[in-house]
Amino acid sequence: MISNPKTVSLKNKTDIRLYFIGRVLLYTILFFFTIFLAQKIIFPSKSFTYSFNHSKSLKNNLNNFTVSDSGILSFYASVLQRFSNVDIVLEFKKIPTFSGEAIIQKSYQAFFYPEGKPIKNWSEVKENFLVSQGESVYLISGNKKYPINNPETFVAMGFNWKAIRPGEDMDLSKYEKQKLLTVKSVHPDGTIFLTNKNRYFYIENGKKRLLDFPLSELKKKISYPILVNEKSLLELNSCQMQKSFLNPKKYHCRLSLKKINSLPGSQYRFEIKNFPTEKSAQTLNVTFNKSINKENLKLFLIDFIEKVFNRLQITNIKI
Repeated sequence: MISNPKTVSLKNKTDIRLYFIGRVLLYTILFFFTIFLAQKIIFPSKSFTYSFNHSKSLKNNLNNFTVSDSGILSFYASVLQRFSNVDIVLEFKKIPTFSGEAIIQKSYQAFFYPEGKPIKNWSEVKENFLVSQGESVYLISGNKKYPINNPETFVAMGFNWKAIRPGEDMDLSKYEKQKLLTVKSVHPDGTIFLTNKNRYFYIENGKKRLLDFPLSELKKKISYPILVNEKSLLELNSCQMQKSFLNPKKYHCRLSLKKINSLPGSQYRFEIKNFPTEKSAQTLNVTFNKSINKENLKLFLIDFIEKVFNRLQITNIKI
């Protein structure tokens, strides 16, 4: 038999005082830990990093680095949530002579492609389509199939649940399987964007090409384009990179997302002007943050509800 635990009574005043002090201290630590944990959940941050010394490292989660002849470093970061601001920290190997400006824009990476020649013949258009098979959803592009990794990515890439075709009777084995589409993936060739100015763009070979047809014809033939806003190409925010007081090799600045948060898309395009060379840089850190306020608390609740709806594939409820 298991004996009942004995009750210990404290008679010494010093022991009683220490007991209550320890109890209050324990509850205080638990209270502040709960507050800290809730803050991290409701007002999270998302960090990205890139090492110039180890450009192929799996830890690098900033995408598509390019440095132009005019010294502009550009790259992309993708997030599912809405944040308030972004902190950029650029560290060099030696103390540089550097006076750079950071710029941020929001849309989809493919929509930032340069504009190519307009398309005036429908035979040039091979639109992508979505197919479901079991619990999996694929994007079919030409002779390739792209599995989509989860519902959050599906929504983040601008796809419409209504556009999915049942694929039980289709032979998907004839399509060449590609890597999983994730939130950081680029929309493949065959993607069609519809702008807020009723202009349709077709993605092909690293360019977006205007579909030069009557609007009525476009609406009949294209049912579920990905919605974008042409302001994404113009609307931006910028900040001047400042030298760190504690480490002169580091430069930093903070970009507000207030002006661009309402624009469609989940991919952010960054530029840093007057960038010296990739060989002179060491690391780049980008951190998305949420300010602690009522607006972001409301956004947290909306995002939480939207994620539940996306998991359940509920599309006819407005929040």
